[in-house]
Amino acid sequence: MEQYYYWQQKTTGTVVPRLYYQSPKKWYTEFRYNYEEAQTGSLHFGKEFGFKKMPQLKITPSAGYIFGKLNGASAGTIIELEGRKLSFSSEPLYVFSFRDKCENYLYSWTELTYQVNSFFYSGFALQQTKVFNERNFFEPGVMAGFSIKNFDIPIYCFNPTSGTKNFVLGVNWRWEK
Repeated sequence: MEQYYYWQQKTTGTVVPRLYYQSPKKWYTEFRYNYEEAQTGSLHFGKEFGFKKMPQLKITPSAGYIFGKLNGASAGTIIELEGRKLSFSSEPLYVFSFRDKCENYLYSWTELTYQVNSFFYSGFALQQTKVFNERNFFEPGVMAGFSIKNFDIPIYCFNPTSGTKNFVLGVNWRWEK
């Protein structure tokens, strides 16, 4: 379960909950709200694949249904590469609107983190958005996080050197058997 709080200077914040489950056979399902669009929910399904020759790499293709202010479907993947201290993850997603193709977009959240010690990590993040018939929009960022038992608390600052900074705070809980 993940709970994110997004806020920019001079705006009200947005709460973005994500609830996901992965079965012992690596099937994946996720519900999220305010992620693809404000006042919009989505339900995604997929399956994680691992590689015997590269066990640090996991790829989870998924597809989803989007409902609310934005109605449509999505296709994406979760890519995770874990090293001893370095981790890389990327979640590209393409959103198809049922109403208007001008609402279609490609979105990606990418992170590269370094595990400083057992409870602290930091790194870089990048958000990319490409709306139909518009230019790519890149938001580079820095992040730091704390791990306490089954909780992760990351904080991100995107566009840290500009006047349009925005922040994301996460409170994430993992339950594993």
